[in-house]
This record gives sequence, C-alpha cells and structure tokens, in this order.
Amino acid sequence: MSAGAAQSSLSLIASSLVCVASGFCLEWSVEGDGLQSAPLEVLERGPAGFRRVPPAESGIRISNQLDNERSIRNRNLLSGSGVAAGDFDGDGWCDLYFCGLDNGNRLYRNKGNWTFEDITGTAGIACDGQDSTAAAFADVDGDADLDLLVNALGNGTRLFRNDGTSGFVEITKESGLASSAGSMSMAMADIDGDGDLDLYVANFHPTTIKDRPNTKIRVSLLNGRPVVSSVNGVSTDEPELKGRFEISQSRNILEYGEPDFLFINDGKGVFSRADYLDRFRDENGGRLPTLPMDWGLAARFADIDLDGYPDLYVCNDLFTPDRIWMNDGQGRFRAIPKLAIRNTSTFSMGVDFADFDRDGDTDFFVVDMLSREHEMQHLQVSEMVSKNEPHTLMQSRPQVSRNTLQVNRGDSTFAELAYYANVKASGWSWGPIFLDVDLDGYEDILVTNGQLRDFQNADMAAKIEAQKQGRKLSQSDILKLISQFPDLRTPNAAFRNNRDGTFSDYSAQWRFDQPGISQGMALADLDNDGDMDVVMNNLLEPAGLYENQASGPRVRVALRGTTANPHGIGARVAISQNGGVQRQEMISAGRYLSSDQPIRAFGVQHGSFDIIVTWPGGQVTEVKSAKANRAYVISEINGTRPPKREVRLAKPLFRDVSTAIGHVHHDQPFEDFRRQLLMPFKYSQPGPALCWHDVNMDGWDDLIVSSGAGQRLAIFRNGRDGSFKPITAPILKPTNWDQAMVLPFMPGQGGSGLIVGVSNYESGSSELPSGMIYDFAKREVAGFITGQAGSTGPMCQTDLDGDGDLDLFVGGRILPGRYPAAAGSVLLENRNAKLHAAHRWPALGMVQGAVFSDLTGDARPELILALHWDSLRVFGWEKGSWKPRELTLALGLTPHAGWWNGVATGDFNNDGRIDIAATNWGLNWRRKPSASNPKRIYFSDMDGDGIPETVEAVRRDGRWQPERRFGILRAAIPIVGERMAGFGQVGRSSVEQVFGDLLEGASVLEVAEFRSMLFLNLEGGMKAVPLPAEAQWAPGFGVVAEDFDGDGGLDLFVAQNFFATNPEYSRCDAGRGLVMLGDGRGGFRPMPSSESGIAIYGEQRACAVSDYNQDGRIDLALGQNNAPTKLMLNATGKAGLRVRLKGRGQNPATIGATVTLRIPGGPAITREVQSGSGYWGVNSPVLVLPGPDGQRELAVAWPSGGRRTYKIPAGTRQAVLHENGKATLSQKQ
Repeated sequence: MSAGAAQSSLSLIASSLVCVASGFCLEWSVEGDGLQSAPLEVLERGPAGFRRVPPAESGIRISNQLDNERSIRNRNLLSGSGVAAGDFDGDGWCDLYFCGLDNGNRLYRNKGNWTFEDITGTAGIACDGQDSTAAAFADVDGDADLDLLVNALGNGTRLFRNDGTSGFVEITKESGLASSAGSMSMAMADIDGDGDLDLYVANFHPTTIKDRPNTKIRVSLLNGRPVVSSVNGVSTDEPELKGRFEISQSRNILEYGEPDFLFINDGKGVFSRADYLDRFRDENGGRLPTLPMDWGLAARFADIDLDGYPDLYVCNDLFTPDRIWMNDGQGRFRAIPKLAIRNTSTFSMGVDFADFDRDGDTDFFVVDMLSREHEMQHLQVSEMVSKNEPHTLMQSRPQVSRNTLQVNRGDSTFAELAYYANVKASGWSWGPIFLDVDLDGYEDILVTNGQLRDFQNADMAAKIEAQKQGRKLSQSDILKLISQFPDLRTPNAAFRNNRDGTFSDYSAQWRFDQPGISQGMALADLDNDGDMDVVMNNLLEPAGLYENQASGPRVRVALRGTTANPHGIGARVAISQNGGVQRQEMISAGRYLSSDQPIRAFGVQHGSFDIIVTWPGGQVTEVKSAKANRAYVISEINGTRPPKREVRLAKPLFRDVSTAIGHVHHDQPFEDFRRQLLMPFKYSQPGPALCWHDVNMDGWDDLIVSSGAGQRLAIFRNGRDGSFKPITAPILKPTNWDQAMVLPFMPGQGGSGLIVGVSNYESGSSELPSGMIYDFAKREVAGFITGQAGSTGPMCQTDLDGDGDLDLFVGGRILPGRYPAAAGSVLLENRNAKLHAAHRWPALGMVQGAVFSDLTGDARPELILALHWDSLRVFGWEKGSWKPRELTLALGLTPHAGWWNGVATGDFNNDGRIDIAATNWGLNWRRKPSASNPKRIYFSDMDGDGIPETVEAVRRDGRWQPERRFGILRAAIPIVGERMAGFGQVGRSSVEQVFGDLLEGASVLEVAEFRSMLFLNLEGGMKAVPLPAEAQWAPGFGVVAEDFDGDGGLDLFVAQNFFATNPEYSRCDAGRGLVMLGDGRGGFRPMPSSESGIAIYGEQRACAVSDYNQDGRIDLALGQNNAPTKLMLNATGKAGLRVRLKGRGQNPATIGATVTLRIPGGPAITREVQSGSGYWGVNSPVLVLPGPDGQRELAVAWPSGGRRTYKIPAGTRQAVLHENGKATLSQKQ
C-alpha cells in the first residue's frame, strides 16, 4: 500500500468516528484485501424524483450574479458558471464549491442533514474580481486530498493546493497553468498511463468582438478573395487578432475562438503545456493543417472504444465543429474517422457518456438549444452554420441544431438516434448527465437549461434589425435594443430510460422542472444515503440543491488507487447481477463547467452481486457477493492483471467484393426545392435500380445497374470465376434522363432484352417515353409510352392472363412539380412482345415499390404496392378479366398509411401463406405519426402560379398547426407574410388561422405509421408486426427476403438512409444496411455489422440477390445513390439446393411460379419466382432452398396453372426442373 493510499484509508475510517452523531454518517468496516464497506440508511420516501432543498434549510444562498450592462457588452458571460463537488476536508461529507461572475466564488462545508456552512473566507478561495466559469476538486499531486482548480474568462486556470488543514494555497504560477485565456470547462484523466491526472481545458474567448455594439469590421480583397483586414481600426495582422476572423463562402464574417490547452502532469501537480499540433493528429495520423481555434464550451474524457485509454470529446459552440479524439495509448490523439460519427450538434454545450442501453459499449449524449415547445421551435431560429459540411455527401459530418444521441454499434462507430429516442430537444441546454434516478438499473438523463436573453428569438431579431435600418443608432440605443431580447427561464429536463432505447419526459413526475437559468450541474451523495443528489449553479437566483428521493436498493462505490491517482479516475466499474451488467466510469471534471464527487452509484436488486473494477493501468479488482444498500471503497492494492484473452472473430456472413464490378453511381444535382420550396425532401435522387439477369444467356447471372442523367446503363457480364466485365455496346448510350427500374424482357423473336424505366421528374417533359426497351439481338433501343401521368418509378412483371408471356405493371412515382399529388399507373398486357394498356389507375398515388405475389393462395398473383402518403395497397384479378379488385381494406392494411418505400414477400412463419415485409420511413425522424396523432399535409395552388404549395401539419391540443416556420412559409406563399406578424404568431396558430381561405379546395393526406413492418398473413387478415428497432433507425428502401444463412428460415435485408432532406431537417444517416435473421416463426434478430459483414454508409437504394457464383449461397448487390455499388459475397452461409425452373415461350424463367420444399418431419418451405420487388430490385430467378441433406420433394405450381412434384435425392446440390416433368439433378455446384 502506498503512503497516500494508507493515509486515505485511515482518514476514512477515522471519519466514521467523528460524525456518527450527525446521522446518515457512514460507519465503515474493513473486510480485508483493502475492501471497506458501510451500511446505507435508505428511507421510504414515496415515488422516485427530487426534492429541492430551500436555501433557508441548506444555508447555501449563493446566486450567480451578472450585471445587466456587462451581459449585453459581453455575451460570453451568459454561458454562466459551474459547481464542484468533493469532500475536500476528509470528514466523510461531500462539500460544494460554486463559481460566480460578479459576486465571487463560494465554498460550502457540508455539516450533514442538508446543512452547509460558508467557509470561503477561511479557505482563501473566493477568486474575487474574476469571471469564474468552471471548478473541479481533484487530487493533482497524489497526496490523497482534493485540490481545487478554477477556470475564468480572461484568467485561464488557477490551481489551489489543499494544505490538509481545511485551507488552500494558490500555486497557479508554480504549477505552470497560468494564462489569460477565456477558459470554460475542463476535464482530467491519466492520458499517458503514468499514473497521474493530466488536464484538458476548453477555451472560448474572454470577450467576443463581433457581438460588441458598433464594432467596425473592414473587409478588403486579397488575391481576389475577401478578407477581414481590420477590426475597430486594429489590423488583423496584430497578434491578438491574427487568425481570428474569416469570410466564409457564403460571405458571412466568422470570428474564431481560442486554442484549447492540454497540460501534462509530472505527478506532483506541476504541469507543462503540450504542443497541441504534436499531440493531436487527423484521422490518418497526419499533422493538422492549422491549430484549431474553436469556441470550446465543454470537454470530457471517456474510454469510447474500451481499449483502456481515455479518449476525448470536445463540445464547440457556433460554427466550429466538435472534436472527437481517440487516444493512441501513448497520450497522443487521432481524430475519430469521419464515418464513425455521422453528424454532431451545432451549438454543442455539454456531453455525457454511459452505456444507457446496457449492451456493453459506450454511448454519449450532446445537448444543443432546440426547445421542447412547438411555439418556441417556430420562434427560435438558429443562425445557419455557414461552414457546415453539405449534408448530402456521404463523407461529410454535418452539424444539426438539436441534441444528438450517439449510440455505439459495438465497433466504436455510432448511430445518431436522438429523434428515435425522444431526446432531440431539451431547451437552451447546458449540462447533460446520465443518472439512474429511479434506481431501476438503467441510466436516465438530466439536463439544465435556460438563458438570460433568447438571442434565437426571430421576431425580436427582426424588430431590432428594422430599427437599425430606420436610423443611425448610438451605442446606448443598441444596448437598449439588445436588452429587449426576452429571457428564457425554462424548466430543467429529465428523461426516463424506457429500457428499449427510448426515453420519456419525466421532468414533472420527478419534480425536476423548476423554471430558471440553470447552467453548471454536478452529482454528489450529499446525504450519504447511497444515491446521487444533484446540485446546480443558477444565474440570478439561488443555487439548486436537489435531494434524490429514490427508495430502491442501491450500491455506492468509491475507489482507492495506488498511484498518484488515488480516486481511480478513469477506472471502469461494473455491477454484474442476474445476468445483466451495468457499467460506469469514474470521472474528474468533464461536466459542463462542473465536477462530480468521485464516487459512482448504481441501482441494484436485492440479493448479492459482483463488483468488477478495471483500473486505468489494466488491473482488475473483483468484489464477490456484494450486498445492496451498502457503500464500498475498493482498493487497487490486490488488483490483478487478467491474462490477455485471444479474441477470435468469427468470419462474417458476407464479404465485400465490390472491386469485382468497380461501379460508382452518379446523379446530377437537381434543386427540387426551387420548384416546390416546401417539400420535406427531394425526389430527384431515387436510384439506382439493380437487376440480376442472364443477359448473354450463358446460364450465369449478370448484373445491371441503372444510371443517372448523363450516364449509361451499366451491365456487368459474369466471368464465372467471381469476376465481372463491363459490357460495352453501341446501344448503351448516355441518356438525358435518370433511369428508373430495370426488368428482363424477351423480345418477340427471342433472345435477351431489358425494359428500363424513364424518369421525367426533373425535366417535367411529357415528350419523354415511359420506358425504353433494349433488344440486344437486334441491337436496337426503342421507347414505349404508357400515357400515364407521372414519372416512372417501380415496375414488376407476371403472366396475369396465362398466355405464356409477362405482363407489366408500371408505377407512377410522382407528378413533376406537383408533390404530393397522386400519379397515374398502368398495367400493360404483353401481346407478342408488344405492350398495350390493359388497365389504368389515373391517380393511384405515389408508388415507390411493387411486387406480384400470391397472397390469397389461389395460384393467381396479387399486386402489392408501397406508396407515400398511403397504406400498402393490394389488387387482385379474376381469371379472364383485366379489371382489378382492391383487397387493401379486406386485408386490414388501410389504417397503416405511411411513407412506404419497398415491399417484398415470403412465408416468414412457414405456415404456407405468403406474408409481406415493407420498408417505411422509420422512427428516427422529426415526427412519429400514429393512429391517435397522425401527420398531415395540405396541398393546392395557393398563390396562383400553377404549382401546388404544400403545408405539413401536426396536431396539438386538438388543432392542426403548421410544421414549417414563418420565414419559409412567407417565401413560398407571400400572402402569409401579410396575414401573420411573425414567427411566434405562426407557432401559436392553427393552419386555418395562418392560411384561411387559401385552404379552400386544398387536398389533404395523412400518415399514421412510419415503422417498417412485417404483415403476417393470418386467417383473419394481415397482422402488423414492427420490424426490430434497428430497422427503424433510418428510412428503409430496398428489401429482400432470402435465407442468407441457410437455416431454412427466411431472412431479411433492408437498404437504409436518405440524405436529400430540405435544409431545415436533419439527414437520415443512422443505417449501414441491415441483415435480420429469421427464426421461421415470424421473428427476426438484427445482425451487427461484425457478424453480417455489411457496413455501408451511403444512401442505399435498390438491393437484389443472386447466387451469382453458383456455390449454393445467396449473394447480395446493393446500390447507393451517388456512391459505389456494393457486391457482397455470401461467405459463411450454409450451402443449399439451387433450383432453376425452365419455362416455355416468352417466360423461360417461369416468373410467377411457386416452389414448395417438403422435408420429412420439417416445415414446408415456399418460395416464389418474381420479376421486380423490394424497391427497384430484380432478384435472380434461380432459387436456393435448404439442402442438400436428406431426401426431399419439390412441388412446383407453374405459371400456366400446372402442378408437378419432383423427388430430390439426398446430396443433390442443383436441380433444373422442366414443366413437362423432366428434372436434371446434380451433386456438384
């Protein structure tokens, strides 16, 4: 035992002897091996939540004061101050230190029973005369008592050494920390593994020049480029202004912050400032081009990738991006890969880390300034981030003006799920904290918020701007105008963990919703009952003390390290009980301007459990059979270093072999919003489509990929050895339009051909054909016209009339310039390879996906459609009739109106009936419609320009209210600017109040379901079953149902993501392509990317399957918009029985056939041969069924109506079946 650790242990035991009389004091006992424990007194106090302890009871009367004029002249002061928690005098009670702006800082000694004594004067740490921001109690010199660090705007970081007699001695200069920086939050950790705590300081600026009244900025041209040459007459070449200003591409003047500081501790509390550019590198390990000068607000060390080394997240305000740094194990950092985190918050205030979903990895939550209230979301308009990265590019990391919840996928990459989890908004937020408030074993979220002046108030900003334009204003006038911005005293937020990846707002239920301006927040067990209480620093009102009133069983853990890190900062503490594991990390500072008491608390169940501590140095200490309602102090003395386990990674299901085709899809930009400003997202980026088809008729599937305008249809010939070769032919010329769906087609004289849809969405031209027919035998291309109104989207084929050729459905996807009006669709009869309209749906809807499948089991195919602003729709036909009958209502699908994109069919529960899998927009979107709370859109030509305007609306308190803000509504429909006074009025008003008679004659559509679904075909109709959560994280497009792992159950693959949203909305980027393994009973298990081998980050569209290398395993092709096409080889699935059906006449692939595999003692497995399904995908007509073990039989229902049964001997790997009964069987692949 080190001397420091021994002293700490003895002082801890002694403390129990002097405070027993106070009540709630912990009475420690030694259990051996350096372990100490004490019983916790837990009171039954009713429901979980908080009691705010009044100042008259606690004696804590500090109120963070700020002079009004100072707050106007220097907005940086409005970011407030924090609080530090720690037992600085070692008496067993946690003390509190509050920072202040105008009124100095205060140290309060905890006397027990929620009473505190102000001892600032005797301790000598008031820090009068400075704008104190952050504070932290931390043992910087390894002597086992808590020293104090204090940050300030203009005074950097000050260090006060604990003298061991309840006093402090300032050693700032001697410590090497002295500076004049505008320092905000700090974080501490042992970054280099030498046993002591190093320090990171996030810097802002003492003042902001640009925001000062009457600041004069001079802009000049340098080499033809505008630059800021002087500010208030001072040249920007001067040291204090060098690099501080920049002109953005959008011609905005940007003011930068200050560089952050990293200080390396020598173990004795003496620090050296590290060379930032030496310690921090880009994601490739290269030197950063410039020293970052960000607006740093918060910093937090956390072991993000669980490699034992503290990584670093830095929250930066304004346009400067957040920085996520991964520790290399040597105390140097590399930027996290761009694709690991897809987006960040814009005005990032604070961050916290936790394994909130208890899946064993580290997630994190960052807060921004989005209000929880509908009206305020309209009124508060964030300044657009002029340096934001384009959200339409796969490799970009855009900033979004809302909270972000980054959920670890298990490989240190993150899916951003704040919308999905219901935590996108918490007001003008400052500090988030994960805390298990109700002690149910799952961490909840607390957020402080509020602001003295709501500078996002768009109405007030417009009023002030109008007055500025009207006359020349003095500095006094400007100060008065700025003071008119209203304050924002909002309730703090509490979100309860629902244990399913989502949260519910429990602010009121937990009595945490007192309005005010709360900023720094910290956790501490102030009453020694083993749960964490909350303390916060409030601006212009008394500090908040919140007693945690949870009554459930708990355990409190403190650590005693053997190095100069006696509190075990950076150690990971795990509680293992009843098969579940909770994990927390011991931190120092890292809160927004604040620092917790260095302990952790867990909610547990009655009975025993194990505590496992992984120390920063890698040693592990285990406490077996720990008990609930006890506090433990766990020592590192007897920690052991576990043997290094060899991790053997199983081979993933798929292997990426995309280089075999080397294809990249290109889509020329088109500005949908210039034509219809109020569309929620673009429709000009639908492709590419994918089609597996034996183009050269050699018995091997080739791959066809549709193109964007200016490109040519891409065809890749299968080389039979895993390779592909692009086919070049004179008829494959670049097109002037986007190509839509691609289908195989047999020309009249035989041979191979293709039907390729033509999109006229961008041009709007009625002169374009609906599609093109490529006849490879004749080397001809000819267009065909269907006469439908709308841009061609999905297509699918079947032999509806039983004449031996394939009839064609052509879906209308959208009417160019008339979103969301219903497009027309058409059914074309194939007569000797000539297409004739057999039935028209003049206004069927916005059809996105289509498939023919036999849902009713009558050996006649039904047409299943996926549409936007509608339910799935199903049509059937009587024999001999081309007039469809709609089955949607009878099947129970009508209530499920959504934004459906793709549809696939299969027997997912092996009951002999064909079920439906359909992709929808998902739940990680700004709105989640339901039957009780649908989403609505109104549309009509409201301004007489011939183009319909759209009004998205949400229902609140029985009224429909506009979703879009006043500014965009006024730009699209100018009369709104005459009817409405501004942003706030629109936010308060109903659509009738905003638009009035403009809504007369408007069409209305509603959606009630955004979840991607499975519809099980049961005797009583379709049963809607949501697909697993991961399928709801992003919009789904392509979907295929195949047995990828060869276990006999149908699996699903879903293509995900959509980036082309309007600029006010976040892009949808949380998907990577999802494999879900079916259990044969209608249930699915999502495969993590480490198992599936699929991690694709772009905008995925069509997907299609084929056993292209004929090894008996289903392979996958996946198209991405404006990105590489992916080819995934099935590497580890169980090889099955390949079944090829040989048809006659114009349907050689027997599209529409049904094959049922019967295995003695097993379920009947049914598959269909289809042409066109999912979202713009065509799968191979060659089926792969479970096999080859055991004898089985195949029953085939042929498209002609005939049925035959074929005996398949054991060991058969390939079967070629003919309608006349002939079967060619092979035991070779």
